[in-house]
Amino acid sequence: MTGSLRQAGNRIRTTARLVKTGDGQLLWAETYERDLTPADIFAIEDDVASKVVAAIASISAGVIARETLGQGRGKPPRELSAYECVVRANEIMHSGFSAATHLATRTCLEGAVAREPDYAAAWAVLAWVHTLEYTYGYNRRVGSDPRELALAAARRAVELAPANSVARFAMARAAYVMRDLDLFYTEASSALSLNPHDPLLLGNLGNWLAFSGRWDEGVMLAKKAIALNPKGYPRWWHAAIGKDHYRNRRFREALAEFKNMNLPDWWWNQVELAYTYGQLGDVANARIAAKKLLELYPGFDLQKAVLEHRVYSFEDSYIELAVDGLRKAGIPQMSAQGLRSRILE
Repeated sequence: MTGSLRQAGNRIRTTARLVKTGDGQLLWAETYERDLTPADIFAIEDDVASKVVAAIASISAGVIARETLGQGRGKPPRELSAYECVVRANEIMHSGFSAATHLATRTCLEGAVAREPDYAAAWAVLAWVHTLEYTYGYNRRVGSDPRELALAAARRAVELAPANSVARFAMARAAYVMRDLDLFYTEASSALSLNPHDPLLLGNLGNWLAFSGRWDEGVMLAKKAIALNPKGYPRWWHAAIGKDHYRNRRFREALAEFKNMNLPDWWWNQVELAYTYGQLGDVANARIAAKKLLELYPGFDLQKAVLEHRVYSFEDSYIELAVDGLRKAGIPQMSAQGLRSRILE
């Protein structure tokens, strides 16, 4: 890292650069300008430092991780090092998993922990990957509970590196899907105290904290995550902000956040749009969102809406308001698919 500092009157300009020592290649540079007063000097220092750390060191989107990713791009999973597996998994975590990418990532990480069983970060990210088998149903193995697999991998990560923020993050995620909120809150606090500048931690934990009922804290963290990396962050991080508006019946503000997410192929975004349009009485757009939702999630109905929200530990009051909006959008109480399953039972 190199940098420079210039001052003109009460304005200060800081330029930071990351240079590759082997060949002098410039990997990253950014300029920060602030008003400078004696009372603000430490706040400016903390603000610039946090932005630099987020830009270069984040395991999910930092410059160093992206550089490693570029070197490993094109290699088959079996030829990737454990670190390359972790970086690739974090890139996919940042941009969004599918069933195919989930399977490839899980295979890569399981190979990584077999080769390097003491590598905590690989165990931590593997724990996250296992949670997706529960929340999205990706590549579930018969006869195993993915939540237990996630918890075991997270425990291994914490045993190996108790002061590693990603390990604590993994334990928080595993506890969250287990609906052990006391453990989730404890581990989330540990992860954030260990690394308060990583957007990955701030954005994800902020959303889960909000969904579980700690709205003010969660929304604050989500907004901080977005501010630290405004040029590239998972768009779903707006969910906590939009849902906070929705629960307070600020439906137009909620709609703006849900539209800003711009994730047309993610069924959760269509759920959010459908129930918000429903509450606004915009029948035409509510029906469009509901139709798209049913294409992405065949058989979705109000009963599934309740179950899916409970996976993320939403409060009953939020679930009731969401179901009310979905009903107004035209989502059925029970789908034909659900009715057939009930008859077969």
